[in-house]
Amino acid sequence: MRTGVYIHIPFCLTKCGYCSFYSVPFSMSALSSYVHTLINEIRCFRQSFDFAADTVYFGGGTPSLLSADQISQILELLEPMPDAEITLEANPIQITGDWVKSLSKTKVNRLSLGVQSLNNDHLKALGRKHTAESVPDRIKLCRDFGFDNLSLDLIYGLPHFTHYDLEKDLAGYLALQPEHISTYLLSIDEQAEFKHWKAILPDGETAEKQYTAICNALTGNGFEQYEISNFTKPGFQSRHNLHYWLDDDYIGLGAGASGFIQKQRYRKPEDLCEWEYSVQRQDILHETETETPVQQKADFIIMQLRLTRGLELRAYRERFGSDFLADFNEAIERFIGTGYLEAVNGYVRFTPKARFVSNRILQEFV
Repeated sequence: MRTGVYIHIPFCLTKCGYCSFYSVPFSMSALSSYVHTLINEIRCFRQSFDFAADTVYFGGGTPSLLSADQISQILELLEPMPDAEITLEANPIQITGDWVKSLSKTKVNRLSLGVQSLNNDHLKALGRKHTAESVPDRIKLCRDFGFDNLSLDLIYGLPHFTHYDLEKDLAGYLALQPEHISTYLLSIDEQAEFKHWKAILPDGETAEKQYTAICNALTGNGFEQYEISNFTKPGFQSRHNLHYWLDDDYIGLGAGASGFIQKQRYRKPEDLCEWEYSVQRQDILHETETETPVQQKADFIIMQLRLTRGLELRAYRERFGSDFLADFNEAIERFIGTGYLEAVNGYVRFTPKARFVSNRILQEFV
């Protein structure tokens, strides 16, 4: 089967106070041991499943802490397809000439850069170590070594984040000419270090205005909004993330990773020792959940409606043997009536005004 592969690298030089993803402090020895176990985990998957990776995504944590040799070792075992999209998340402070030169000799062909903002005060508040002034030169280094598919992260909705701040950030991002921009409304979990920020985050109306400004600025400058929070130049959609949004199978590797394979969702332990022990036992799926038909429908709907093209009615019918419009007639008619949904050319999709409040609407379908 063709599938995406997500590889979680949980190590970080420092923990960002707003982040709730599983991460641990970095050391060379710990990372080396982790890669050794990861390679064993890949071998176990190879023995259990016949798959061809058409996308590979190194996420984290900080996967740019991996050496080029370690990346090549992992990819050699995975044997990605010749045209596979292979993404590495990278911390801007690690982008040096030597680092990019080494990385260019691997099969990585897409970089996702954790820029987050081009406002130094915001970067400092977020705990990021790079500066706004350093970003253009680091992007130029990537270009000089042949990386022609770059995605930049943009965080909005910070405390005291003004419309002027957002306009400056957007102008700066557009000047950098990336192929892809992923946007994130800052949200803080109770477990995060910055949980005290929850009381000073912008209200919903302000955040929605910022989201609308982002959509208008990016789509007005040659970007296509193909998912609620993601924007791309033509032909540069994240093929890996499309596996999630189309509700395809995908394999998750590494501590804290999750996956979806043969109608089973699974999650790896968020503990290095427990994860390593599970690999030793060849317990490659660990915590599994076989979804009920109701759960399968809910996941399919939630994922496909995130795409601006919407949910494909034919794909729903082929997957579940019933008609989406009939299964959810009352809710669909109501949201079409209020201007939040529309049915167009075999798809049901959110209208632009519904995208920011999509989570509330999706509750009607789960």
